Amino acid sequence: FLALVHHRTRVPANAVLLVAVVSLAVGLPVALRDDGLALLVTLVSFGALVAFLIVHVAVVWHFTVRSRSRRWIRHLLLPAAGCGLLVTVILHAKPEAQFLGFGWLALGALIAVVMYVTGHRPTWSAPETEAR
Repeated sequence: FLALVHHRTRVPANAVLLVAVVSLAVGLPVALRDDGLALLVTLVSFGALVAFLIVHVAVVWHFTVRSRSRRWIRHLLLPAAGCGLLVTVILHAKPEAQFLGFGWLALGALIAVVMYVTGHRPTWSAPETEAR
């Protein structure tokens, strides 16, 4: 359902719609709180920080573990330092942002595990190029 790509725009339309609905469902009630705007900003920042953390881990995994790169500074030391900095900032975020952010991350991980266990593994392919 979420992988459906619109034929004309090539956008995962159902996924975009789901994100919009969840954003409204979370954002509107939170925005009505006294500290709502600050909390929403923290939530968005928290999500971005976790995403960057995952990218750093992926760089280490891909280059150092899978490709056995010997460029230790570029592919291990710098991403590890970035991970340390990101973890420090994440651990100092508001508890509400941590709860929602880690909950959302856990939900995504659970969905990924269920998909793998049930044999619905993702297929990775290069996007089709448009003829000009």
